[in-house]
Amino acid sequence: MYQENILKKAAFLRGGFINRSAIIEKLMEWYISYHFCQDLVRSYEMIDFLLGDRFVSFESKRSAFELLLKTHKKSEWQKSKDILSKLTSIQTERNRLAHLTVLVDNEAVDKFKHDGSIAFVKFKEKTEPLWYSVDRMVEIMSDADDIINWLTELNKL
Repeated sequence: MYQENILKKAAFLRGGFINRSAIIEKLMEWYISYHFCQDLVRSYEMIDFLLGDRFVSFESKRSAFELLLKTHKKSEWQKSKDILSKLTSIQTERNRLAHLTVLVDNEAVDKFKHDGSIAFVKFKEKTEPLWYSVDRMVEIMSDADDIINWLTELNKL
C-alpha cells in the first residue's frame, strides 16, 4: 500500500519537475535561436533542425545561453548570477530525477510514513539513496518556476 503511494507521489513530483525542465530548455532554445535569427520561421527551424534534443544537450544549451547573456547583455548577466546558479542546479536535479529509480524498501516506507520523503537510487545495493523531503521538492519546483518566469521576461526584451 505505502509502496504504491510512494510511487504515485514520486511520479507526480518527477512529472511536474521534468515538465518545468522542458519548459526551461525550450525557453533557452528560443533565446539562442532568436539571438541569431529574428525571423520567426527561421528561428523555429533553428530549434527544430539544430538545437533540438537530438542534437544539443541541456548543458550545451545552458552554456551557450549563459555565454550569449554574458557577451551581449552583460548587465543582465551580472545581476542574474543567483538565478544562473539555480539553472545549473536545476540541470543536476533534472538528470537525477530522470535517471534514478524510486526506492520502495522498508526504510523508504518508514521515512515516507514519517515525513513524506522519497528516496531515489542508482543501484539499490551499491549506492546510497538520495532523499528528497517535501520541503526540498517544493524548493526545487520553486527554483524552476523562478527560472521560467525570468527566462520568459528575458525573451520579451
